[in-house]
Amino acid sequence: MKQWKRLLAVAASVLIAATGVFGFVGCGEEKGPNTGDNGGGNQNQNQPTPPTGDDGKVIVDVDHNITATIEFGYLMQNSEEGIAKGIADSFKLKYPNVTVKLVPYSGSSSYTELMKLYKADKMPDVFMTNSFDMLSFDESFGAILDLNPYMEQEEKNGTFLRNDYYESYLKLGQRGFNGAQLMVPRAADRVVVHYNKEKIRQAEEETGLEIQKYIKNGWTWDDFDTVCAALKQSSLYQNSNIVDFNMDWEAVYNPILQYYGVKYFENDELAFDSEAGRQALDFFKNWAEKGYAPRSKDKAADFDYGVGAMHFQSRAVSETIKNLHNRAYTEKPLDSDWSDIVDVVTMPVFADKPLIGAGAAGYCAYKDTENPALVWQFLKHIISREGQNAIADTGNNLVPVRKDMADYKNPDNHWGKGYENLNLTAYTYNIGGEGEENWNCYTDYFLAASPRFAVAMNDAFGLMIQGYAGGTTYEASMTQLKAQIARILRSS
Repeated sequence: MKQWKRLLAVAASVLIAATGVFGFVGCGEEKGPNTGDNGGGNQNQNQPTPPTGDDGKVIVDVDHNITATIEFGYLMQNSEEGIAKGIADSFKLKYPNVTVKLVPYSGSSSYTELMKLYKADKMPDVFMTNSFDMLSFDESFGAILDLNPYMEQEEKNGTFLRNDYYESYLKLGQRGFNGAQLMVPRAADRVVVHYNKEKIRQAEEETGLEIQKYIKNGWTWDDFDTVCAALKQSSLYQNSNIVDFNMDWEAVYNPILQYYGVKYFENDELAFDSEAGRQALDFFKNWAEKGYAPRSKDKAADFDYGVGAMHFQSRAVSETIKNLHNRAYTEKPLDSDWSDIVDVVTMPVFADKPLIGAGAAGYCAYKDTENPALVWQFLKHIISREGQNAIADTGNNLVPVRKDMADYKNPDNHWGKGYENLNLTAYTYNIGGEGEENWNCYTDYFLAASPRFAVAMNDAFGLMIQGYAGGTTYEASMTQLKAQIARILRSS
């Protein structure tokens, strides 16, 4: 038996590291049926039988006057408390006698906090997580309710339609990204580039170069290079970095690796050390050597402080504006039109194979909840038009996961309210809507080993990429990567 399988046999738990808002899966690839060999673990154990009525149908309807309590868990970071309260208040308009009890949990990842709650027998009925932590928690404990029976019954009843949602994001909530529906994604998260229009305008005036015209949805990496080269000629960036690239984030690096044909693992062996791997690493190193991107994490371009020109991120533009208001543009009213200062555009792509990192955070249900039909109605509400608008009304213009809410200038879709002059189509450009291409790229290589290792492995690859861009030799980078991957698989 190969070393990879021997290490998997003794690995008893996951090494969890800090993670971002959402998790990711493979670049538009269709996975085969999910089996035990695809990160099976506890996934099919102890799943309760959905309650049925006398007609044998799964019970999904709930009396709107029911008196009950739902415990709603959320990770205390960013604006999550406000979002949780907004969802709870809007649900109460439909079910006035249902008490939604908020259960905050703190920590660097939802996995570790949910593990504590589970072991203490204090699991909330509904809880926030992301794709990676969802997979790890499901693999470790098998404690997430399969929502497929409820969705299927509602579709038969004509009260729910999965086709209303972007397929990519529903898959991000599935076991193995093609199995049981364990999570409802609350938003269509993907990487975009936030950019400072004021800085770019100043650079154009100083250099006489046209820069802004290259920054548009669907722009390429060649366009990105042209923009950075022009900005480098201005006094603003001759001696400082231009972009907070976040090249150690798998949402950014995975589309690049996929373009170059990098194989993370092959035949149960680490396979990154290859000509394709070296070419991909040189792609990232190029931006650091030109002085466009920081060589290390502690030398940021400081976009959020009004210094850097660009920032690769997936967050809502409302968060960027809050940061810029608090740190750099304190005199500009937060509720004013910020289109003269900041905007967003799609992540650059390779013209012959356009790929953009995409992922999801969302909400799951505890498999042993006492009222699964009511809990399902709560989750269904979150991804309804009312629920998506309730999230936006908290001041967080997250991109709705519903196809019919893509038009942010439609006043019925609250996520665009106050941001009509910004290019919010960057978030939904070629996202797989009706008659549209799907450029979304997901990270799923870890399914060959176990979902439990997703976060730790992504961190290992990211650390190696940032280190190489910062000056570590190729040989040293590969030695470091191999040692870290082996250490992750040995963790217990």
